[in-house]
Amino acid sequence: MDPDGRNQGPGVIEGPGAAVVKSHRIVDGALVKQGPWPLMSVLSDLPRNPEHIIMSSEPVAELHPEYSSAGATATPWREVLALLERAEIFWISTVRDDGRPHVTPLPAMWLAGALHFCTGLDEQKGRNLLRNPTCILTTGNNSYRQGLDVVVEGPAERVTDPPTLKRLAELWQSKIGWPWDVVEGGFRPRPEGPQPENADADGVVPVFAVRPSKILSFGRGERFTQTRYRF
Repeated sequence: MDPDGRNQGPGVIEGPGAAVVKSHRIVDGALVKQGPWPLMSVLSDLPRNPEHIIMSSEPVAELHPEYSSAGATATPWREVLALLERAEIFWISTVRDDGRPHVTPLPAMWLAGALHFCTGLDEQKGRNLLRNPTCILTTGNNSYRQGLDVVVEGPAERVTDPPTLKRLAELWQSKIGWPWDVVEGGFRPRPEGPQPENADADGVVPVFAVRPSKILSFGRGERFTQTRYRF
């Protein structure tokens, strides 16, 4: 980087909680190309750690008018994001090997553009995800006249990066008082916390991330809304 803050060539500089692409500069939170190097070839060099992924813009909100009240407008992404960040319990839907659905509640944490949860690989949802990683997580409330429900769809992938696991363990502790130790491959329960029966033979509970391919929100109140968010 030169004294004027301009980047001079391709590559990646790792910084705290971010990655800077040297062939691009950041303007208003977005990557702006300033060299002859293809964007995808540069982004392919970025670390796979979600902590280093730069969200260039928020998703596009599209109202489904045929499923919404007359005069309704799309629910802003900031309201959906606030719900994802404060929610403690989600319902995860997976598919059994014979095609039957399986739904169960579990805690999940929103971090770096993805929902994270943990489950043993011998549990029904764990076995389902090994065969078919596509899943849906839903949160909201059970009131009819008011509220906001959110549906997150995407593939579940194992999280093994220690810095990300550390931040997730901190979220589990701060939000729901569930202490975890970070170990190779996931979490290990602390003696003073709940003792799940879903650990593997080494006592490790796998952690998964769902980076959304699609999000839907269903708003209820003066007007009913259905909004899709495209990434």
